[in-house]
Amino acid sequence: MLKTTAAALAVVCCLTSAQAVIMHPDVDLGSVEDTPNLPGYTTATYYITGELLGFNAATIILDGTNYPGEFNQVEMFGQKGLFADDGLFAFVPTAAAEDTYFLFDRPALLVDGSFGESATGIEASFAYADPVTTDFDVIQIVLSDINTFPAPWMTIELAYPGGTEIITAFDAPLWVPTPASGALLGVAGLAFLRRR
Repeated sequence: MLKTTAAALAVVCCLTSAQAVIMHPDVDLGSVEDTPNLPGYTTATYYITGELLGFNAATIILDGTNYPGEFNQVEMFGQKGLFADDGLFAFVPTAAAEDTYFLFDRPALLVDGSFGESATGIEASFAYADPVTTDFDVIQIVLSDINTFPAPWMTIELAYPGGTEIITAFDAPLWVPTPASGALLGVAGLAFLRRR
């Protein structure tokens, strides 16, 4: 019994990589849905809430350099739709549901040269004049093969007024639960209990 549990933990540790994982409980997975009009893709959203609020600057990086699947990124008229208010989605209303992009408006204080998107990720460093005090929608991610390893890696670093505190709120691979994976975990749990 102990050997079986140790073996299972070893597999999980290998799958999450050797890099340390940080997942603050107030970085929440908001929703997970099949992506409309894109068979085989899943849309997941993340937001920040609770004790992490009060930040006034952040760096958010989604890195899929080693991810064997792909991000879906919509570029209409050759323009990137990186932020919620870029205005590009007005031309094709369904495109917003099919795009990997930040769910907040383009901040006035973007750090020059530190924002953008590519075929393998999306990133931004920015600041606000006033602290963020309400739930903060962070990012919508549209992925194929969402539970393929190695998974894309997301990092969220938050800074607070006065520059005295910087918190790494999230630094981990994205593993998004699906109904199928939940069922498998349930079956595994039943097998475990039955064996006892």
